[in-house]
Amino acid sequence: MISTSSTSVSVVLLDNGNLVLRNGSRSSPPIWQSFDHPAHTLLPHSKIGYDKRTHRKQVITSWRSREDPAVGLFSLEIDPNVPQWVLRWNKSVQYWTSGYANRQIFSSMPEIRLNDLYNFSYINNENESYFDYSVYDPSIISRCLRAHPAADMVWKCGAVACDLVST
Repeated sequence: MISTSSTSVSVVLLDNGNLVLRNGSRSSPPIWQSFDHPAHTLLPHSKIGYDKRTHRKQVITSWRSREDPAVGLFSLEIDPNVPQWVLRWNKSVQYWTSGYANRQIFSSMPEIRLNDLYNFSYINNENESYFDYSVYDPSIISRCLRAHPAADMVWKCGAVACDLVST
């Protein structure tokens, strides 16, 4: 005997750029969401983090080169033992660290809080630790692109054009 059941599955691209897969209604919890699986781009409210329950990391990885978007050798992740960012080469060699994090800044990066565009947060609780950011002005579209090991490109986009904020 074969038994089947029919359920409604929906895929929605939210206004913040998160692609969400759900069983049933919009109010049901996500089965999968793109913000849990970053590649080389960090959008506002997406995470670089560590899930303490599953021991899974959310990592951003560089492109192979500026012209080649294949997976590169550098990755940015949260250290599961110390609240800091770690830039790794070849997924193993520690290349750089941000220094100890409190709720809004990293000790080696005090300039991160001295801006009028972004609100940076570091969250650490019993289930996860993660870094995310938001924009103060919701009319600005922003993304942080790890395009190449030597260059992070942060784009600020308005209604008409985009500006490269930093590299």
